[in-house]
Amino acid sequence: MKTRRVMFPFICLLFIFTTSVAAGEKKKQNSLQKGAWAMLFEISGSLMDFRVTDYLGSTFSGKYHFSDNRALRFGVEIDGSMVEIDRDINTVYEGTSTHAEYVEYYVHRFRSVFHYLWYLPQESGFSAFLGFGPFFDLDFMKKNFNRETESTGPSGETGTTVESNYRDNNYYAGLSGAIGVEYFIGKSFSAILEYQSNAGYTYYVRKNDMNSSSHGDVNVYPKSQSDKRTSRSFRYGGSHVKIGISVYF
Repeated sequence: MKTRRVMFPFICLLFIFTTSVAAGEKKKQNSLQKGAWAMLFEISGSLMDFRVTDYLGSTFSGKYHFSDNRALRFGVEIDGSMVEIDRDINTVYEGTSTHAEYVEYYVHRFRSVFHYLWYLPQESGFSAFLGFGPFFDLDFMKKNFNRETESTGPSGETGTTVESNYRDNNYYAGLSGAIGVEYFIGKSFSAILEYQSNAGYTYYVRKNDMNSSSHGDVNVYPKSQSDKRTSRSFRYGGSHVKIGISVYF
């Protein structure tokens, strides 16, 4: 069944801003005060396809207010995954061929972002804010591939074994912008919805080491091979929506 796309971030932003304007000028107690500290936890989703089953990651942040409407925020995001794939194929023609593959994927991501935040005047518990500052991303991908093939036919038995190890490293640094709203449920507890977008320089490195062995009348692959590729580019993107909570103390 196809996953239904929901324009969740646009609906939430429209609802929050509409409610904030319609609520009038009655102010609620909050902790947007000079000297206040806060801890934040947020989850991230794609801007155009926010699905509760497909998060991009989670962020832990600390924030310090050096005035009632200005603050510094530093966030760290760490996530990763591991996938293992086994595949066996048995083929019969004039002889018999057995083909086995095993693949491992490891993906790790680290992101740090620093935002200088400006808060607009509060309306009925809602406080809109703007943010701007540097970020740094590290993405690591590791892939281990193993394939074994054994064949039996009129010419006898043949076989090959191939092992490949891929390493992808991606470094991304630049400037990040943020716009959002914070709603104070209580004086020291709030809910946050924000949109972030990035622009910066990326450096990509891929390394691949391959080794092979064979027996019988077959020589398909080289005994060993190493390959390294690099690329550099300027990239605009990484646009995503964050939803979270903050606790002030």
